[in-house]
Amino acid sequence: MSYHFDQPGLRDEIRTDSSNLLSARLTALAATIGALLSPVSAGAAEAFYRFGYETQIYREGILPSPFHIVGVGVDYQSLTRDSEVRIDGDFDFSAEKIKVWALRAKNFYWSSLPKKPKDPKAREEGFLPPMKFSLGRKERTWNELDSEWNLSLVQPIDQWDRMRPDQQGLIGAFFDFEGKDAGLHIFASWFMYPENLPNVVIEDGSFQPYHPLAISSTPETITILGQTKPLNYAIEYPPIPEVLLRPSILASFESAPSNPFLYRAFYAYKPLNYFNYALKAKLSLDSQEVFISVKPRLLSHQIAGMDLGWKPLGSDFSFGVSGLVDLPSPETLAPDYTYEPAEMSTLISPWVRYGTRSFSASASQLIWAGGLGALINPEVTGGQAAISSHIFYRNATQVKASISLPFITARTSIAGRWVHDHDLNADWIGGDLIIPIDSSLGRLKLTLGGDMLQTSLTSNPNLGGELLADLRALDRARIGVQVAL
Repeated sequence: MSYHFDQPGLRDEIRTDSSNLLSARLTALAATIGALLSPVSAGAAEAFYRFGYETQIYREGILPSPFHIVGVGVDYQSLTRDSEVRIDGDFDFSAEKIKVWALRAKNFYWSSLPKKPKDPKAREEGFLPPMKFSLGRKERTWNELDSEWNLSLVQPIDQWDRMRPDQQGLIGAFFDFEGKDAGLHIFASWFMYPENLPNVVIEDGSFQPYHPLAISSTPETITILGQTKPLNYAIEYPPIPEVLLRPSILASFESAPSNPFLYRAFYAYKPLNYFNYALKAKLSLDSQEVFISVKPRLLSHQIAGMDLGWKPLGSDFSFGVSGLVDLPSPETLAPDYTYEPAEMSTLISPWVRYGTRSFSASASQLIWAGGLGALINPEVTGGQAAISSHIFYRNATQVKASISLPFITARTSIAGRWVHDHDLNADWIGGDLIIPIDSSLGRLKLTLGGDMLQTSLTSNPNLGGELLADLRALDRARIGVQVAL
């Protein structure tokens, strides 16, 4: 089923007007921020403005299908002798449903660059090398396992499109000390911004599938004493300051990029980038309906991690292992709430990579023990999650590859991924053909891709692959076009 405007030409007019309006606002915003933050000194600045449209076509029975997405974005970077400003922003929205939208920024920061000595042979004195200070939102690798598997334990991810997750940066103050052989990185903040998820819309007490990836196995009815009763849902929104104003601190010590031996150790205390949930049910004797309150849980946790790897000099191969220990902070909720307690979890992931200018590939294994499982409603058929946790998979194998195809156009490439979940005996295959085209309109990029998922309908999502089990019916094809000016 598709959603359409009544007038055939109205959708195109709205898209054109919206793109023009957003383009003007983004241009003004980037110019204003660049003027305010960039020092008046010799340097270089460049900005690109992106406009895109994508159609996603799903298996019959998934609403809505096709799913239309309009997107605008800006890439701005200014670099001088003393500072750097970088802005990567995107805004995507559904052409049919105004409540389905996502605003994201992987990077949005200002940095003061350490001054270099006038004499190239001069050596900085002191225990620590010169510091680079950054303020804003900045994306970097804190742990190989978290970044490779997009787990969102350390950095938040953008998974508005759950099958194309993308790392996002943390928001706060960054202190970077880059030495010849090693680096020390410290982050501190009293502000957190949760990750982007598919828009969850509750209307008339029911979850609405406006975003196709926001489907859930949440039941709609319950049986009490042989009678079927409807379930009415409502979200208990906590005060915004309680969600956003929470402390974080991270520290990482790692080898320099030029070192063939990779080592990285880090520690973090921070809020979870996503929300687990608690439920509270109440039976109305008058209407004979069951009302369920969904309460987001504001959890914090401690994380400690280690990366070890090796890339021989002159070789295109590298290999290593990454591990994490996640310890959630204790929490207490009222006894009338039902929720799955968060417990300590341990993760380990060996990996191997190969990369050249035209071809790259990687393989990794994820082994995850402990942590938060799915919340299972005792009134629901066994193995059906009432509210899924955040986890895609716990014990899985992942293979990714990308190859350039210059015989089509310059910089044309194919990128693919295969994930096998060993607990669910599930497979997920996804890929994209990306064709860049330079034209008088700007830099065009055509994308053709799709995703296929296979898992048994009897798989128990409490084994750990909750979201993968939720998405089992979401085979899709997609086609998109983007222009950068």
